Amino acid sequence: MTGFLIATKATEGQADTLTKVLPSIDFLVDQYKQALQENQTKRELSSMIRIGWEKLDKYFSATDRAPVYLAAVVLNPKFKWRYCENKWEIAWVVTAKNRLRNHWLGYLELTHQGGDGVEERVGPEECDRKANTIFEQWMNIAPAGGEGGDEYNRYCGNAEPEVTVQNLHA
Repeated sequence: MTGFLIATKATEGQADTLTKVLPSIDFLVDQYKQALQENQTKRELSSMIRIGWEKLDKYFSATDRAPVYLAAVVLNPKFKWRYCENKWEIAWVVTAKNRLRNHWLGYLELTHQGGDGVEERVGPEECDRKANTIFEQWMNIAPAGGEGGDEYNRYCGNAEPEVTVQNLHA
């Protein structure tokens, strides 16, 4: 089976498709690397492989503009950040962690309607205090609690500040 057929079959259907987008692109990149290495003496074929890789890279780069792809991997309990840490260069992981964290903070700061109809901005601390939503009350479920920090950090298992490229080299 070719790499493209394998990646296509892995992402067919309705189950886990979004979670598999980034891993399937990573798989195809590995397939391109291998094909390029195996065919480096065949000038025309290696040229076609490079063109295909460039097209794939165009779509891979587009996933940076929509955090849903990265979030689908990280929020999958099977992967969390382990997938990225095992498959990507450290600089990419640092960038991805900061990008997703910033997206999460932006989500927490979404505008909420106050009781008087006036819009109010709510920061992360206020969202944590308001964690016991009407729906949770209706279901009689206690809000998420535990180790501290916000839901994203508790889910990922770390409440530490994000790593930056600067403190990696310190």
